[in-house]
Amino acid sequence: MTEPQEQSQISVSVQNFGHSTQLIGLGGHYVLTDPHFGSRCLLWKRQSEMPDPGQLPTLDAVVISHAHPDHLNIDSFKFIPGSVPVFVPEGMAMALRATIQNPIIALNWWTHFALPSGLTITAVPARHNGGKILPWRFRKVCGWVIRYNNKSVYFAGDTRAGTHFKEIGNTMKINVALLPVGTMVSVPWNHMAHLSPKQAAEAAQELNPEFVIPNHWGSFGWNRHPGEGDVETFKGAMLMHNMGDRCVVVPPNNNWTQTI
Repeated sequence: MTEPQEQSQISVSVQNFGHSTQLIGLGGHYVLTDPHFGSRCLLWKRQSEMPDPGQLPTLDAVVISHAHPDHLNIDSFKFIPGSVPVFVPEGMAMALRATIQNPIIALNWWTHFALPSGLTITAVPARHNGGKILPWRFRKVCGWVIRYNNKSVYFAGDTRAGTHFKEIGNTMKINVALLPVGTMVSVPWNHMAHLSPKQAAEAAQELNPEFVIPNHWGSFGWNRHPGEGDVETFKGAMLMHNMGDRCVVVPPNNNWTQTI
């Protein structure tokens, strides 16, 4: 993939609704990730406040990494206008069209879609099991790179460790990376589906972004404390990789803005 010539600086922002629901702003354009505005996920209650989803700005797109219930909450689409395009992994479109009215755009890894606003959405590899929307079951999962004016934000979704981080970092210039660090620490097979905080720091080293924001922590009760310990471990691992100055912790119900 050929990188375009360098462009002028723009503002990038991340507003954290909790877990993997982040509002990404690039140059005044907005993309929402894995929308979940519910008060609980399955058996677990939300343990942090979040911004009012009724006050969302005009969205350019929604991206969904996979169909697990902590990453795809159908009821949350009542806050999202039906005209907003929703990007999903290949194979999920038919099931989602039966549940929401939005335009659905399904992409395979390393394919992209250019929006009229100038944003480009690219599906990139992730390693995870895909979940289901009854009666359908999905195997495909995606990370997403949102690009505008030659600046990009990478949203990993859910993923375990693998060579895909180096592949993404070697293929695309990443300015901001959102990486999951919160784990179900009591589950011994967790490493088969999720990054540990230390593995997330290793992934950050391979991606080589300017800023790294940990997500997937601090909202629902399956993360320890629920999740602050994972963030501290991640911060320590980032220091070990000489990347401590790139780590930006944005707690739930907070936001971060930077000119890049």
